[in-house]
Amino acid sequence: MQEGRICYISDDMGKKKANKTDRHPLISIIVTSYNYERYIVQTLDSLVNQTYDNVEIIIVDDNSQDSSVEIIKKYTEDYPNIRLLTHSDGQNHGLPESMLLGIKNAKGEYVAFCESDDYLHSEYIQQKIHIINTYEDVVIISNAIKMFGDPEDIKAREWVCSHIRKLLKQGGTPIDLRYNQEFNFIPTLSSIMIRTDVIKSLNYDTPVSAWIDFWIYRQILIKYPLYFVDKELTFWRQHNSYNGLSESSKRVNQLEDFLKKSNILIGI
Repeated sequence: MQEGRICYISDDMGKKKANKTDRHPLISIIVTSYNYERYIVQTLDSLVNQTYDNVEIIIVDDNSQDSSVEIIKKYTEDYPNIRLLTHSDGQNHGLPESMLLGIKNAKGEYVAFCESDDYLHSEYIQQKIHIINTYEDVVIISNAIKMFGDPEDIKAREWVCSHIRKLLKQGGTPIDLRYNQEFNFIPTLSSIMIRTDVIKSLNYDTPVSAWIDFWIYRQILIKYPLYFVDKELTFWRQHNSYNGLSESSKRVNQLEDFLKKSNILIGI
């Protein structure tokens, strides 16, 4: 990897506000749910226990066949800021359409995500609000990640997470997407927060459903710097899942076509 050609690194690339603000915007957290009854309680507990209180939680269940919906409904009864959405035809639609359903219904100024097998640090939202109140024109914010679960998957992916922490700076990093195109600076959807007006304007017609996050990140990073919180605010579960290491390796031969279509979309 050619580090010098990936992005421009500085201690503080972003433009700081002349006077730091104390804004308290509504944040929408979207959870896409599918057959993770054994994990979703930990996920939702981490969201309702955020130190930042101006939050709405939108859970989109993609026709789960286990007890996920029953668990979610109990949370909607106890917490008025939680909404459960399902597809109108009661069928399984996959991750891109489930994400989009949540995004279309989001009322917040920013949208954050937490996959239903992951969980967030209690200060996840608060730390990102600090970035919003410190810098001008913040569109996309990620953070450092703590992996847990399968030791082999952790070992295979830990270099990615550590490398990202070396490259990104809190003050905003412009990413040059012409180089090292296969490298994703945001390894999990559960570590990202994006301004709602921007995410609602994107193309969701990804050629690889499992890479919908990479598809939308590239559309944003071609225009805006990536802000970063260098704290482990996301707990990313490694296990045999749709986006697990074994499943990801099966899609490697799709990468060239994926990048070609993505590059056409973003004009490089």
